[in-house]
Amino acid sequence: MSALISLLRPQQWLKNGFVLIGLIFSHGWTDPALVFAVGVGFVAFCLASSAVYVLNDYHDRAADAAHPKKRFRAIASGRVGLPAARALIVALFGSALGLPLACGLWPVALAVVGYLTLNIAYTLSLKH
Repeated sequence: MSALISLLRPQQWLKNGFVLIGLIFSHGWTDPALVFAVGVGFVAFCLASSAVYVLNDYHDRAADAAHPKKRFRAIASGRVGLPAARALIVALFGSALGLPLACGLWPVALAVVGYLTLNIAYTLSLKH
């Protein structure tokens, strides 16, 4: 279980706090609907960023296994198997998009789609 949690990189979720900036600077914290939408956005971006981390680790597993530090990552070390990693990727991507869509928050869903598109392109092609 700890290998799965480390794969999600929850320590990186703090970066997703950028979605709170608009709420803070607009003084929108008194609007419950806006606070809810921003909260959903924060959770969706945490799920999306974890999905990207897992996808990246899955995609780079062979290179990571040969790296002196990255070889200890959950997939590269074999602590998380490939089927479990694939299932986690699907679940995270689905949840990151499904949450805002289920709440009727199309702008949030579109922002998540943009984030995922850019990061998938980076993982699969742009970084090489």
